This record gives sequence, structure tokens and C-alpha cells, in this order.
Amino acid sequence: MIDPIPIAAIIGAYLIGAIPFGLLLGKAAGIDVREAGSGNIGATNVARTAGKKIGVLTLFLDAAKGALPISIGDRVLHLPSVWLCAVGLAAVIGHVFPIYLKLRGGKGVATALGVFLALSPASTGVAVAVFLVTFLVTKIVSLGSLIGAIVLTVASWFIDGRPEVTVLAVVCTLIIAVRHQGNIRRMLEQADLQEVRLRRRQLPSSSLKPKRLPPGSRKQWRSSRWSSAKSWCCRASRTCRWPTSPLRSSSRSTP
Repeated sequence: MIDPIPIAAIIGAYLIGAIPFGLLLGKAAGIDVREAGSGNIGATNVARTAGKKIGVLTLFLDAAKGALPISIGDRVLHLPSVWLCAVGLAAVIGHVFPIYLKLRGGKGVATALGVFLALSPASTGVAVAVFLVTFLVTKIVSLGSLIGAIVLTVASWFIDGRPEVTVLAVVCTLIIAVRHQGNIRRMLEQADLQEVRLRRRQLPSSSLKPKRLPPGSRKQWRSSRWSSAKSWCCRASRTCRWPTSPLRSSSRSTP
């Protein structure tokens, strides 16, 4: 017989994870974050549109959505590690696909952060450090989130050692990568643009200027075009009479 307690914990974790704190705090500040910035309800877009203080509060509450179900399942319900991972995954899915917003939620980074802070603090600390370094170097939050998620997967395998935690890290990394498709596309386009600009800088200045034909070759090119056009007209009309100059025609008409 299936134990109803873990199932109830999973359902509760999903409902908690689906609470759109970013949207609620944004509306409290008079801004609908779904219609501003990137349209995402996550902490990054909230910070850009509603202010950094509200963005930090959103980050804290979104992380708490992941940490709270894990803490309750571990300390109150005494669930095994496999069920705790299932509870954490339900919280992340609730944030990404909230039932309250017609399954249009955030990208799952902050909620996954809270889940792994409760499950594996050491692995999460390594991932957060890598995120901070990446963000300080590149100033791109999405790139730091993607690299941090990948590092979290590796750290969970080597530091934590539990296979179920590593599997959960892999699944969360895939969810985060899928939700960052637009960011990845824009970063690749920006990288291609920077590469083109770098190549143009490396080219000599003479190669960037339009090449001009010498005077003699330009005159030959014009005469060849004129003769080819004249021969075409002659073939088309069979008899080609080219107009003479006005002075020559007037001299012929005078007695």
C-alpha cells in the first residue's frame, strides 16, 4: 500500500512552490512584472522593474519555497532521502509551472537554490561561489545561473555522494537550461556579433575601404558596356540609326 504522507508532501510542495511571490510583490509596488522587462516573475526581472530591494525579497521568498518543504519533510515527517528529492523537484516544478498563473512561472533558479541549500549545503556553497565569480566577470545573471547549475551537478556527485541528489541536480539543470533558451540564444548572437567586430578590427584598414578601378580600366569598362548595349540594340531592331549631334544635323539642313 502506498504511503499517503509522501504523496501529500509532494502535492504540498508543488502548491507552495507555485506561489508567485515576484508577481505579488511587484503588484504591491504598483508594477505587473509580467508586462515589464522580460515578463518573467523571477527575482532578476523583479529587481530590474520594481527595484533591487523587492528583487532581493523575491529571491529570499522563492528560495524559501524550496527550502521549507524539504525542512518539513526531513524534520517533521522524517521522509527518506529519495522522497525528499521528489519533494524538492515538486517545489521547483511548482515555481516553473504554477497552477495559479496558467503554468506560466519563473525559471526555477531561486527555488532550486533553496532546495539544495536544505538538501546539500556544501555542494550548494560551491555552486553559489561559481555563480558569483561568473556574474562579477561577465555581469550576466543567466550565464552565472547556467554555469552554477552545472557545477552543482558535479559537486553533488563528488561532495554529497547520494545518487538521488545528483539525479535531482541533473533534472533541475535541464529545467533551468530549457527555461533559459531565449537567454542562451541572445548570448550566442552577442558572441557572434563580438567575433565579427573583432575580425573587422584585425583586418588592415586598406581592406575595409572599397576598391577603386584605375582610370584606364574604368574607361575601358565603360566603353565595353556601351559597345555591348549598342550591338544588342542593333540585333533587336535590325537597323540601328544612332542620332547625330544637333550641330551636325543643322549644318546638313542649311542650303
